[in-house]
Amino acid sequence: MVPDGVSSAVRGEREGWRRSPFRGKFRQPFEVDHGVVYKEDSGDLVWVLANERALGHPTVRLEITFVDD
Repeated sequence: MVPDGVSSAVRGEREGWRRSPFRGKFRQPFEVDHGVVYKEDSGDLVWVLANERALGHPTVRLEITFVDD
């Protein structure tokens, strides 16, 4: 089962809304020796950026990918 949602779409010259299937992943931040990181699917660590914080604390990253129909 693939979840779906609503996304903006442009068809021809008019803009409208349509349902689009998507996938999502949550990335939980964790601390390492020199800071806070997320772990990618490849195993690489990615630093938590300044705009990925709320009140100075790292937040969960949600990655959404829209799937072709």
